[in-house]
Amino acid sequence: MKIIIAGIGNIGAGLAGRLLNEGHDIVLVDRDIDRLEYNEETQDVMTVKGTCAAMETLRKAGVEDADLLITATSSDEKNLLSCMTAHGMNPDIKTVARVRMQEYLETTSAFGEAFGLSMIIDPGMYAAKDIEAILTCPGFMHRERFTKGMTDVVEAELHPESELCGKPVSAIQEITGSGALVCVVKRGDTAITPGRDFVLREMDRIYVTAEEEDLSNLLKLFGKKRETVEKVMIVGGGRIAKGLIPRLRKEGMEITVIDTDKEICEELALEFPKVTVVHGDGRKFALLERKNIREQDALICLTNDDESNAVLATFANLVKVPLSVIKLKDINYAALLNKIDNVSVINPNQLCGDVIVRFVRALIGRNSAAVSVRSIADGNAQIAEFVVGSGMSHCGEQLKDIKFKKNVILASINRRGKNILPDGESMFLQGDRVLAVFSRDDIKKFDDLFR
Repeated sequence: MKIIIAGIGNIGAGLAGRLLNEGHDIVLVDRDIDRLEYNEETQDVMTVKGTCAAMETLRKAGVEDADLLITATSSDEKNLLSCMTAHGMNPDIKTVARVRMQEYLETTSAFGEAFGLSMIIDPGMYAAKDIEAILTCPGFMHRERFTKGMTDVVEAELHPESELCGKPVSAIQEITGSGALVCVVKRGDTAITPGRDFVLREMDRIYVTAEEEDLSNLLKLFGKKRETVEKVMIVGGGRIAKGLIPRLRKEGMEITVIDTDKEICEELALEFPKVTVVHGDGRKFALLERKNIREQDALICLTNDDESNAVLATFANLVKVPLSVIKLKDINYAALLNKIDNVSVINPNQLCGDVIVRFVRALIGRNSAAVSVRSIADGNAQIAEFVVGSGMSHCGEQLKDIKFKKNVILASINRRGKNILPDGESMFLQGDRVLAVFSRDDIKKFDDLFR
């Protein structure tokens, strides 16, 4: 596909690399000549300098014969206008716009066709959902939900006292008596898709598929105990916080929000009267101490500065806050902070990238494309959910007779709401929801799993 990406910020630049790896032709549009030159030197892309909402710029980018336009600039208005203009110049083009303002989200959701929009992405919404999942099941570093909420994929670090240390990954089923499966092990900087005999070590970061009812037992097995989050402090009262607060209030959590912007504080206090809102600099440890940081069950760091969020998480760890969740844009910081116990990292830009990659694959694969795709293990592996349709490969065949590609693990099969741990006698049937994990770039649709 020919794909135009407008805006080479944190979303656009990373997305270009991912889509290039999938074999697409990429054109980057931006006003910053330095960004364009850097990407032209480091990636096999075409570049166009100009404002993406201008017809002349879009024409230079080849919008008339492009398949997809992704607008990811920092301006909602520019993103929407670019999509409208592109749709007018090429009625067949698909468009994706990043939209953050709630007012625009409501309008575009109601009148998407009028804007020529195929899809809207909101980084704040994806981040809020991820944070909620972590806080409602604390102890895991990350938690993803698949197969309509019936399968969890959790990330945890093996503590030295874990019964799993020194045992093969298959021991997790024997010990728990469940269908839990270790699908990826991150050891140092290497992501491994393990065989049944792969032996686990202390401090391995493992990714496990399981049902929600098994999560408490898994935590104990990993050497951790399940805590309940009742008190939460949020530093940074922006869009993510605004989307997160009602979710946490619904869970009955007591919330304190700190922000340096007086206007934001006033808006939050008016909209959420049961939330404690503090006008001040949450990066100052003295203020955090005055607001009882040591009594909190979790600290959520949502400032716009990676360094500040990293320092806050480190401080929270020093004063024994049980859990910190931090927003980071730089994946290098994420890899470093993931090594600190009780710190979970979210990257809204990567979350948006996952959604867009899934959308692009769906445009190509249609019925056989993944219905959900998420990056795990710091982007070194992916987990994808497929729905088995009529005419797809290997329906009705036993798995022992099917040859899968290297570094592919079949994590679960959900059939009519029941999870099945796949073995050699299992088979794919129409309507099954299949969860697969892989550390390779050539799998976009269901049939790509097989040799």
